[in-house]
Amino acid sequence: MKAGLSRIDADDVAPFSQALGRIRHEIDQIDTEMIALIAKRATLTKRAFALKSKHGMPLHCPQREQEILERLKALAIGYGIDPLAVEGVFMLLLRQYAGPDSGSAADPVSQ
Repeated sequence: MKAGLSRIDADDVAPFSQALGRIRHEIDQIDTEMIALIAKRATLTKRAFALKSKHGMPLHCPQREQEILERLKALAIGYGIDPLAVEGVFMLLLRQYAGPDSGSAADPVSQ
């Protein structure tokens, strides 16, 4: 038996497996929703990039990026999750779509 895991009685195996299966299914559904939202965000950032390009505006706006991160970290705290972890996730998104040649969209900081 692995350290930190308690033993499940034979009578508890089926209910445990069913409960765990339901939880995992819900997690999988949330993951799917998150991917759909990331794709939607990428589409919107691509539109923002096109608009900024059309009007000769710079792609990157550090002030907007900082505002986004501060707002999201505050939301994370409100939800009881690690604000630094949330910042890290969104930094990845911001960097992934930071320009016309990055990922499949561009400039999330202009949203």
